[in-house]
Amino acid sequence: MGDHGTFYTVGDLLTGSGCGAYAAGTVDTAPGTCSGGSSTPTVTLTNTGTVNAYFDVQYKIGSSGTWITFIDGELVVSGTPETISMPSPVANAQTVYFQYIVADANPSATTGFTSAASRTIDCKTYTGTITATTNSTCNQDKMSYTVTVTNTGNTSMEFAVARRNTRGSSQFSWQDQNKPIKEFQLKAEIKILQIG
Repeated sequence: MGDHGTFYTVGDLLTGSGCGAYAAGTVDTAPGTCSGGSSTPTVTLTNTGTVNAYFDVQYKIGSSGTWITFIDGELVVSGTPETISMPSPVANAQTVYFQYIVADANPSATTGFTSAASRTIDCKTYTGTITATTNSTCNQDKMSYTVTVTNTGNTSMEFAVARRNTRGSSQFSWQDQNKPIKEFQLKAEIKILQIG
């Protein structure tokens, strides 16, 4: 039995419109610049679609934190990325997590977010104070001092104690070395300093 009828190429029969219009985007994160032991991370919103894109971006501090929306319905046009800072600084050693959603209108969804790169803040400060007090009571030819070492920074540090070898000498000998000073804690009381 022979083939009969009219034959068509299927593609010739298909037409459509609007298939090339879609909203899409990406969010890049950065830790920010350190200032006083903290920094303010930023996010950069980039429209990678063919129409205007609207972004919602959320963050949380620590894996068990609560998601907070800090960018709500931000309009970003193609070819013009926008960089936005978090509303407040983040302290050293804390990790910030980000997620976002993109749509062709202000997003209202509460699910379907995409994760962006998290950032752990590295803004260590190394500061401390040393104070010495005495009861002004001599014991033979010596007077004891109480030396208090306090870490006022946000990072663990170590300290060492030296004593002058002889009266009037510029030479010192180390008594204790590499003693840890824990964060924000008063650490040491040592009574090995002697006058002269």
